[in-house]
This record gives sequence, structure tokens and C-alpha cells, in this order.
Amino acid sequence: MSVKVRVSKGHVFLDIYVNGTRRWESLGIEWPADKKLQKEVLRLAETICARREQQILEGEYSLRDDVGGKQTVIQYAEKLIKQKQEGPKNPLPKSMKYLRTYAGTTTIGAITSAWVEGYKDFLLNQPAIGNNTAQKYFDALKSLLRRAVMERLLVRNPAEYIKNIKVPDPQTYHLTLDELGILAKTPLGGELGAEVKKSFLFACYTGLRISDLRGLSWGDIERDPLAISIIQQKTKERVSIPLAPIAWKIIDDGRLHKANEKVFPALSQSRTNLNQYLIAWAKKAGIEKPLGFHVARRTFGTFALQYGGDWPKRARHIALELCAKSDDNGDLSIRLMADIQTIFAGSPERDFWPSQAIVDALNGLVEAPWADMNNGKGLTTNRLARMLQRFEIHTKTVRMGDRTPKGYVPASFADIFARYLQNNRNTATNNDKSMQNKDLKCCRNVAVADGNRNIQQAKRDDANTESDEGSSTGAAGGLDDLDIF
Repeated sequence: MSVKVRVSKGHVFLDIYVNGTRRWESLGIEWPADKKLQKEVLRLAETICARREQQILEGEYSLRDDVGGKQTVIQYAEKLIKQKQEGPKNPLPKSMKYLRTYAGTTTIGAITSAWVEGYKDFLLNQPAIGNNTAQKYFDALKSLLRRAVMERLLVRNPAEYIKNIKVPDPQTYHLTLDELGILAKTPLGGELGAEVKKSFLFACYTGLRISDLRGLSWGDIERDPLAISIIQQKTKERVSIPLAPIAWKIIDDGRLHKANEKVFPALSQSRTNLNQYLIAWAKKAGIEKPLGFHVARRTFGTFALQYGGDWPKRARHIALELCAKSDDNGDLSIRLMADIQTIFAGSPERDFWPSQAIVDALNGLVEAPWADMNNGKGLTTNRLARMLQRFEIHTKTVRMGDRTPKGYVPASFADIFARYLQNNRNTATNNDKSMQNKDLKCCRNVAVADGNRNIQQAKRDDANTESDEGSSTGAAGGLDDLDIF
């Protein structure tokens, strides 16, 4: 590593060589013609050179870059925006109006936790933006500070322990069979429009994201048994999704295809905003719900729970996994309930479980996600409490000898187990055969299927198929009764 002063074309530069890479940095100083002035300029340049060399050395040993830390927050933010370091979806550019007003000439090195908390309050007091937007702009600042730590402008992140702005849960939608049947019978013009329609209906029976639909090839489809095996574009994880006969019917054109040929070629080649097609389609069909491919994913989750038979039993597991992975908060509430039920069943004599005991048991489960949380440190009691709060299950304090640990009473889980877990549904007290599922983000009101209902029944005995009395399918009937095209 070396830093040397160079003069070129009437200007003074630093010649920096680090790890096999050479670059020149301008000092913004002109080289004078007068020899006496040249000595003064050279002396100043050598001072800057020594400071820059020390700065680089400190950076290599993870010490704070005091020189870089003296730039203002606004200067640093504008640099990141210009370099596009924060990604196309980062709201930092839009938040600059508010950040400029609040930050003023504050430098990066002067930011404290109190300053960050003050910015959060500042955003909450802006009448022009709601809590959702305020949280996005607050996230932009936190992302900026994380990068500042990575670049060693800060020793630690002052926003690390600052709580986020509370935002209401967004309203979510899914389609009923009646609505799906109406959409299936409503044409959508044009080659791309027809493929948008086909891919949307296909997503309703597979739960695929739009990114996965664009990349889906015929080689990703297994025929015996029918299934899709792909690496998801978003999570980079491989999943195998059972393919229902109705889903296969949507894409089966009776022709042979090469393995690398796209199932939806027009969709994969187009970069058009597909929402305009979905909006026009919904309006033409008289559907008031806002359509999007996320609605198709939630519809898949609903159908997976709604109908009996082997496919939905397997698809239900995929629905829960897909929904959990799509949630920004990494929501695994249904899996949590199932694993806690397993733990309780192993010690039925216990009427109280300390929080730490439950956490230790969950982290010890093989092939469970809990031990991988918190950067491999495992699920914590605080995280457990937050997840259980959604079910209105709270800790209780019980005296055990000279200790008073906080924990949970198994009896508090009985109703939740009955409502949300497949093997306990017959104990739920729902007269209308529906359950409120606020933690499975794919759906809201989920109909519980009759035990004897089978998705294959309509295909085996199409002439004699009758709708189950009291089922929520309505006039649309079962899944295989839809006239797709």
C-alpha cells in the first residue's frame, strides 16, 4: 500500500495503490508557476497525503474513518443516490425532502440515537404523509446508517435499537370460486392479455409469484406425479409444488415442448406493467377487488385449505411455506403453533411452561426454522412473545420456589390449536364452517372442508357431481368444475 503526491496537467493528485489497485484522487489544488508557492503547495499536499494514508490504514483495521465521517448526512445521502447504492426500490430519494429539512448540516459522525429518534418523531408529525410512508422513509435512513457502518464512517449503528413506526396491517384480498369462475369466462384481449389471464389463473392453483411465472419452463414440470420443481427467484430456495389437475388443464396445450421452453413465453419476454391488464380484466368481469398476482397467491392459500383430498393436504403445507417466506416479517405463526403443540404433547403433565423452556425446545427441533433465527443464535423469548401476541396469548408469572419465571399455560393454546391446526379442526366451534386466520397472510376467512370432499371427485364422476350442502363453493362448484377457457 502506498500514497504519493503527483502533479499532472497543472493540478495536484494523490496516487493511491491498495491491494493491487491504483487510483488517483484530485486534491482540488492547482500547481502554481512560482517556485516558492510550489514548496508551500507541496508541503500542504504532503500533509494531506499522510492523513489520507493513515485513513486508509485505519480502514483496513476496522477503525472509524474520521475524515469521511465529517461529511454531512445530506452529502452522504446524495452520494448514495448518485451511485445507486441503495437499490431501485429504496425510498431514500423520495425521503430527501424531509431529511434535508431535519438534518440540515449535521455530519455523519455526529448522529446519535437521540437524533435518530428525533427524525422518527419528525416524520410522524408531517401531515402530508401517513404512518406507512413515514416508516418507509425511516427505513431509508436506517439503511443509510447501516451502509455508513459498513464503510466505517460510524463505529456503531445509532439506529440499532430504535423501534420502528407502528403501521396498520394492510387489507388483503383473495378470490372466491364464484369470482374465479367469472374471471375464467371473461376474455382478455391480445396475445399478452390472454397469457396474463392464463398465468393469473395458473397462479391461483400454484401460488407462484410473477417472477417465477416469467421464468417457468416446461422442464420445471414433473409428470409423475404432477408437480412443479423450481428455485424461487425471490428466495433462491428450491420448492416442489403439487400440481392439481385443474392447474395442468390451464397450461396443457396438447403439444410437446423442449425443457428450456417457457410455459408463458409472452409473459417472460414482456416488460409491460401487467397491472393494467389485470385492472381492465377485473373491471370487465365486474370484480371490485383490486387484482394483482399477490391476490392469486392468497387465493391459492385459500383453496389449499378449503378442499379435501391428497393434493390440498400437500398443497396446504406449500401454501404455509410460501406465505411465510413472502412475509416481510418472516411470519411462521402456523408452524410455531404446530411445533408448540408437539412440545406440549411430549409432556402432557405440565401445566406451566417457562418461556425459556419453550424457546430451548423449539430451537432443539430438527429441521425447524427456529435455531436459524437471529443470525443463527436461535429464537429468543422476546421474539416468541411477539409472535404469540398475534393470537392474544400472553405470558404469566408463576412462583416456582424462590423464582418467579414468566411463561405460558398450555390451556391458553387449546382454542388456537383447534382453530388453526389441521388435525384439530374437528374441535373448533364454528357453526358456519369458517375460521378467522389472521396470521396466514394468504387469506382471511378460510372455509373448512367437509371430511369426505375430494378434489378428484368431480373429475371421476363429472356427470353426477353435486355441490356439498352448505359448502362455500356456491354456484361455481368444485375446482374442476371451472370452465377455464
